[in-house]
Amino acid sequence: MVNISIIIPIYNVEKYVLRCLGTIVSQDTDVCRIQCVLVDDCGNDGSMSLVRDFISSYSGDVQFVILKHDTNRGLSAARNTGIRAATGDYLLFVDSDDDLAGNCLKLMADELERHTEADVVMGNIYVCKSQSPFMPSTGNVRVISDKREAFADLFAMKLNNSACNKLVRRELVMEQQLFFQDGLLYEDMLWNYMLFSVMKSIVVMPQVTYIYENNPVSIVNTTKAKAEAVTNSFVTISNYVVEHPYRPLIGDSLMYAFGILLKAVDAENQFGCSASMRSKLQQAKNHLMALTLKSGRFFMALFFLVMYKPFSWLLRLPSFRRHYHQASMIVSKIERRS
Repeated sequence: MVNISIIIPIYNVEKYVLRCLGTIVSQDTDVCRIQCVLVDDCGNDGSMSLVRDFISSYSGDVQFVILKHDTNRGLSAARNTGIRAATGDYLLFVDSDDDLAGNCLKLMADELERHTEADVVMGNIYVCKSQSPFMPSTGNVRVISDKREAFADLFAMKLNNSACNKLVRRELVMEQQLFFQDGLLYEDMLWNYMLFSVMKSIVVMPQVTYIYENNPVSIVNTTKAKAEAVTNSFVTISNYVVEHPYRPLIGDSLMYAFGILLKAVDAENQFGCSASMRSKLQQAKNHLMALTLKSGRFFMALFFLVMYKPFSWLLRLPSFRRHYHQASMIVSKIERRS
């Protein structure tokens, strides 16, 4: 029987947290032992009161552990606290405003029995905002042991880059020190890229195992107040990919970094940012452009000019963005064949 540690940061989620916990205790404990690590990140609502009342009235087999930060430290730090306290063979990150599907852990545990060598098991995510699963829900279970294939699917957005909804071998996380970067928004993108760099095998299931809710105050929803942090985060992630590209697919790595950097350009265009952040963004653009030219991808470099003003203003036009996205896929195919 597999031991699973579920790590859930808690911060200002009183509207969602009981539903989330309900989906945890409804999992089949006959197929796995469940440790649920709840990290109190010092919110200012009644979330933790609801959590404590829920646990005090619970009498099932899930082992709950509550840890508390002294001050609010953010999602990355909360997950890192959970990782260090986890005792399971596998880790599963869950955001407290999301839910597990009723058969999530049974489906994942069954695949682990069939593929004991797997470092990662991931299911499908149902996205409430679009009312559809992230991946096509039809098809067979895939076992990807070829890193080139795994990165190709990641770059093509065929695999979700969320840290959630993945069973990850805890031994791998600790050996490779796969901790989340403190202070970063969209930290999942960076952590997931690092995970793909070190994992040897991933099992991909077509079944929905996770429900991604649309929380309007979630960190994935950009506002003017946090535009600086958003810009900085995307610049940081893009820089990491540029500095650590997957060499067998260097063109795809550059295009992936470019797509992330465009999100920073969007945030700066829409909300503005400080002079120092504009300078940091400019350096990131130049960094990406320099590596692209150094690798001899001159056609791709021309395509990347849209990062720079005045071309970047065109990105505000929905029709241009739509056609530009289509063009980016064509550029990727051309560069892959070159």
